[in-house]
Amino acid sequence: NLSPDFWIPVHAYSFPCTMIPMRTLQELLQVIYTRSRLLDAGVSAYTIRRRLAEGSLFELRRGIYVEGKIARELTPWERADLCILAYSLRNPDALFSHQSAASLYRLPLIRPVSQVHVYGRGKSRGKVLGVQKHFPRERSSAHSLVLGRRVTDIETTLLDCASTLPKTDAVVLADAALHGQMISYETLQECFLAYRGRNSSIVHAVGREMSALSESPGESLVRLLLQRMGIEFEEQRWFETATRRYRVDFYLPQYDIVVEFDGAVKYQNFGSPDSVVMEERIRETELQNLGLLVYRVRWNEVF
Repeated sequence: NLSPDFWIPVHAYSFPCTMIPMRTLQELLQVIYTRSRLLDAGVSAYTIRRRLAEGSLFELRRGIYVEGKIARELTPWERADLCILAYSLRNPDALFSHQSAASLYRLPLIRPVSQVHVYGRGKSRGKVLGVQKHFPRERSSAHSLVLGRRVTDIETTLLDCASTLPKTDAVVLADAALHGQMISYETLQECFLAYRGRNSSIVHAVGREMSALSESPGESLVRLLLQRMGIEFEEQRWFETATRRYRVDFYLPQYDIVVEFDGAVKYQNFGSPDSVVMEERIRETELQNLGLLVYRVRWNEVF
């Protein structure tokens, strides 16, 4: 039901988890209108049809709407969340899975999706526009609630994503869940390495290469690149300088090189931009005084 303008190309945005503050699910729920809510507010059925025709209102699902202006301001990741929430309003008993479950858990998807992922019921194979139904051989009965929405438990969600997504995407999700202490490293690795289904080689690789130390998707991708290049590295290494201790993202002992992922979120969360930039310069200078070469990488270099 969506206008083509609803899905703005992904390349128009930087990755939201490192560059753009994501709206919360509660904030997204507040911009969704049901048909009954609009009618109760005095908006006539004729006005709804007119606004849909002119593009000032988008229909996410039958009888579920969002303002056109707001929709155009959202990132593709937020639009995907909006579609999940709209589907849940029409289908309150839905069990969200795969990327949709990961998104509801607020795990970082490095590629937004244009479909809602759910576990199908029984033998029903009917197709629904914009919805991907999954029918695993051994469907997990364990699930969690996020804002009252049913989602597959975190272990099932990560396993489903690892068996259907590219390895890099799955490692980023696993890293984020481990760093956020949503699941233990031992439990998740045992789950991945014991898997014998579709794309098992990728799932096993994710189980071997994931890490609880990565603090962002960018750091996860840097680590994967270093591994692919066969370069020895130490993750989250501490260095003592004349004034203080500094922790770096990656240290390459063969070359005395420090590799730092330069996420803009670091400059937003720790005081004024000028003071943070000055602190970063002091930090980099003190590391260089130890004989280290500091190499910074940004999102477009690792993605």
